[in-house]
Amino acid sequence: MITKDVSISAKKISPHTHAFIFDNDNTLLANGITDKWRLIVAYLPAILVTFVSHPILIFNLLKDELLDENSACSQQWQELFKQMGNQRSAEYQFSRFVEQWAAMKTIVPGMDTLIQQLHDAGYRLSLWTDMGAKDGHVIEKKFPHLYHLFTLRSYVTYEQDTDAIRKPSEQAVKKFVTLYQHTYHENKTLIFVDDKLKNCLAAKKYGAFDYIQFKSPEHLRTLLHSFHTFDH
Repeated sequence: MITKDVSISAKKISPHTHAFIFDNDNTLLANGITDKWRLIVAYLPAILVTFVSHPILIFNLLKDELLDENSACSQQWQELFKQMGNQRSAEYQFSRFVEQWAAMKTIVPGMDTLIQQLHDAGYRLSLWTDMGAKDGHVIEKKFPHLYHLFTLRSYVTYEQDTDAIRKPSEQAVKKFVTLYQHTYHENKTLIFVDDKLKNCLAAKKYGAFDYIQFKSPEHLRTLLHSFHTFDH
């Protein structure tokens, strides 16, 4: 099946011929908003002072992270604001706000069940995300039943690489392909699942991956059943 949002070359897939790679934010994880209003109120003074002092940075953060519901790079923002002052500064407190905002993520309803079923069917599962390693380890501890199913988890270390390579760049794709090949010496077709079509297309163009653009667990399950049947 080859459409704009799905590109799978084989008529049938199996654990012997295919492996899955999943994105994290807005694919496995959702950004719940209910408790975040309480967090905003708690950090409101630091938010206001930081906004007045650094309006352009805050605008970019809102545009790229919060409004887009994609805090995959929240750790990059944390490091940036921490470096602007000491632990009592508004900027440092704002970095704590961003850190706690990211940690409040929840699993997209139904995705943990679906991932477990793919694992039980014998598929190798990997995680490839632009999320920072520090944030990633927090999420792993929060949802161990989900993340232990991924035998390879690729994060970005923003503390060491401020110019970290991110999807959908060619360098990011090739870096992950190299990591995957060094980890697993196998010749399987890789199916990449990501909510952003541009990331899927880059994985196809630069890494020869098959892909499925994630829209919902129900949409993904329906597609998978058309290629491989596993229990509900």
